Amino acid sequence: TAMSHPATAAVLHEVLLALAHEAPRESVLALVAEKALLLTDASSAVVVLLTEARDELVFEAVAGDGGDDLLGSRVRAEDTHLGVTARTGEPRIAFHPDGPTRSVAAVPIHVDGRPVGAVAALDRKDGSPFGGDDLLALTTLSAAAAARIAAARLREGYVRHERELSVLYDAVRG
Repeated sequence: TAMSHPATAAVLHEVLLALAHEAPRESVLALVAEKALLLTDASSAVVVLLTEARDELVFEAVAGDGGDDLLGSRVRAEDTHLGVTARTGEPRIAFHPDGPTRSVAAVPIHVDGRPVGAVAALDRKDGSPFGGDDLLALTTLSAAAAARIAAARLREGYVRHERELSVLYDAVRG
């Protein structure tokens, strides 16, 4: 990666603080994309999640070039390096010097042992391909994304369960 070890540690510390302070899921995913951009010296970075049917990717966070246009958009999972990573759980580096996206480094986001999305860096600013250090940095960031996604799912389940119990209680009392 382009950053020194102390700078990398500072970036990761910031992400961990966001988790510790229970920042909203959207904020943590946006922070993960921003820090992926910084750690890999990429032109853009994204966090994508698979839909429940696992056939499409939703761009949950985007940093860098073209971010505003992609945020919230959907693409078919099978058509992209990101989709392959998100569906198989396998990290990947791709380099296509003549393509519209020349270089991709993507790592899966695992929740409960299952891949649910990916964190990716796209097109290093100097034009060189991504490497193993980039995958390591992205993997660390993907763990933060996974932690916040898992916590949000637990919270949603808790709230749903609490509502169901309330309805049952009211019906019994009723």
